[in-house]
Amino acid sequence: MHFYFCVKNYKAIKMKNIFFDNPLIVFSSGNGGGKSSIVEGMGICLGLTKDAFRINSLRELIRDEENQCSLKLMISEGHRETFTSKTFEVKINRNKERNVEYDEDLYEEHETGGSRKRDEKEDDDSNFVEYFIDEKKVTYEEYLTEIKVFGTNNLSTALSVVNHQIINRSPDDDSKLYDYLMAMSGIKQWERSSEYETYTKSRKQADRKIMFLGKQEEDLEKERSLTRLVYYLRLFLNDEEIKEQKEKLKNSERAGHTSRNGRHKLLILKQKRLKYLHLMKANKMELKLKKGSLHDLARRSSDKPSKSYSDADIKTGDTLVIDFMPLRTHFEKKLTKNFANEKIKSLSNEVDKIAVDVTYKNKNPTLVFEKEQTLEECMKQFKKIRDKIERKFEEEDRKKAEQFKRFLANVSRRFQFFFKIFYDNKDVEAELRMGEEPQEVELHIKNTHGTKTTFSALSGGEKRVAQLVLSFAILGEKNVPLALVDNADVSFFKDNGRRMLDFCKKVLANSESMKNIVLVGNDPHNFLYHCKQDRVRILDIVSV
Repeated sequence: MHFYFCVKNYKAIKMKNIFFDNPLIVFSSGNGGGKSSIVEGMGICLGLTKDAFRINSLRELIRDEENQCSLKLMISEGHRETFTSKTFEVKINRNKERNVEYDEDLYEEHETGGSRKRDEKEDDDSNFVEYFIDEKKVTYEEYLTEIKVFGTNNLSTALSVVNHQIINRSPDDDSKLYDYLMAMSGIKQWERSSEYETYTKSRKQADRKIMFLGKQEEDLEKERSLTRLVYYLRLFLNDEEIKEQKEKLKNSERAGHTSRNGRHKLLILKQKRLKYLHLMKANKMELKLKKGSLHDLARRSSDKPSKSYSDADIKTGDTLVIDFMPLRTHFEKKLTKNFANEKIKSLSNEVDKIAVDVTYKNKNPTLVFEKEQTLEECMKQFKKIRDKIERKFEEEDRKKAEQFKRFLANVSRRFQFFFKIFYDNKDVEAELRMGEEPQEVELHIKNTHGTKTTFSALSGGEKRVAQLVLSFAILGEKNVPLALVDNADVSFFKDNGRRMLDFCKKVLANSESMKNIVLVGNDPHNFLYHCKQDRVRILDIVSV
């Protein structure tokens, strides 16, 4: 399989052909010559995917709003009768975004007073990136499907374009190391799948149902408590003294005597009890009972709670403790210091009304879903669903952790091998280890300057070497055929310039998959000087 690029950016007037006829090639141009725009375009043309880098939009990759470039990738296979070719083209123009007419449907008012683009539209790259296959315009998904056939899978390019600050640059501190390696691992990002969204939505629904059922259970318990309290209160308001007064009142009325005095006495008795309940400062009261009287009254009373509330613990004995807090809360707006007769009557009627409502209308509180179920059955059902979802999350996390450990072990071996090659010293050591925390990777480097275990402990030169070697260790693990190293000139300092070129040649010589390495930079003092001394092919990628 042979391939070459036709490239043109906003600094150039015409297209320029780039043939990868040498294993090691240098791209160069003056400052601001648009090298990075070409590299970005090559990445997209080779099949760079947003999912590989956990980005929602290619804007996060192509940040330069002046970026305008066109790239054609020509791929050919076979000879004569079996010869086939295919052309993949990508056109990038960030300036197009500025010319898009303002669409109210795409924007929403922001809390700061301005407007911003809605989230669901933010991953729409069609405004500035166009894809073509054999001169025919296609969608992003169609383009990726075709480009994968030619061995440039969705991660090969993402990993090929290394050391560039907007394409998941190799980390410069330890906190970014795990995220970088996880992105580069190519492990299926379940968090970005539709299945993950479905499970997450189901888990939230189950949590909401369980919370709702828990609230219902709490309300039901309060309801039961209120039923008991109202029942006890009615017994309290109908004790022997009041019962005796009622009996006298009835006998008096039967005899044809006036009942005004009797009713007044009955009202006074009720008033005393209600006033006593209101004035007491404790949330509970102890009611002195005659042994057996309450039991007999409850047994005979037609107002006793239904069987659903048989847990109303009516005990016979010397003392009964009643918690009046819920009842007082219910009546807090109705109880006042001044107990007028009308208010006492109203309050008494309210007590009777509550007792009837709670006791008889809600004999068996249930929640109805697909079928009639009790509260406990519903709770068990949704907890079972939630537990099943949690097991799925745990299983996916376990799979991802195991895959990542294998990937890290392989990369660590290559990392140490390439590190020895770079310094041409068998005594140096470099290793990547899992940290104590679940999402933590530790870097351990031992050289002539001692042992260092963090990025921050490395000098500037050592850090750039570690970044470069780590990138190539990942590229080697992924069998990438082409490596585009943007900003490579930053690693050419002092003696490292000579080492860089030797390192690239040894990588190409020892790799079965990597056929080309492209170094991008323009530093004339170290980078270009060493490349010219070593007779490396230097291409000016901007034609004027």
